[in-house]
Amino acid sequence: MIESERPTPTPSVEEPQTVTEPVRVAPVKLLIRGLFGRCPICGGGSLFARRFQMKSRCPNCNYDFEREEGWWIGAIIMNTAAAFVLFALYFPLSLILTWPDVPWTLLTVIGVLIMGIFPVIFYPISKTLWLAVDIILHRWR
Repeated sequence: MIESERPTPTPSVEEPQTVTEPVRVAPVKLLIRGLFGRCPICGGGSLFARRFQMKSRCPNCNYDFEREEGWWIGAIIMNTAAAFVLFALYFPLSLILTWPDVPWTLLTVIGVLIMGIFPVIFYPISKTLWLAVDIILHRWR
């Protein structure tokens, strides 16, 4: 057999395992992983192709992140609720600290910035955190 006729060996690329059994990770650990933007199942990173675009599967454990249409609305609600909680803490505290000469313009500008910037920063975290909450509620998919 001549050299050019030999079949070239294919490199062995190990495919990630698909999670098919119930998740056996403690709920607190799932939430902590989600809070830090990691895969709740395996703790792996690199879940986002871009800042606002999550990959469809975990690159480490192959866990499927895609659900039915509209499933990510929970993450959006979580994101909005976190922004409201942050504002609800900021505004009364700033009033208490600056009373009786409240700088209304400054407080308004800071409040608008909080409500405009925080959801953008928190969005990827809200998606992984929502994923962790969903796993806790359903325990496996």
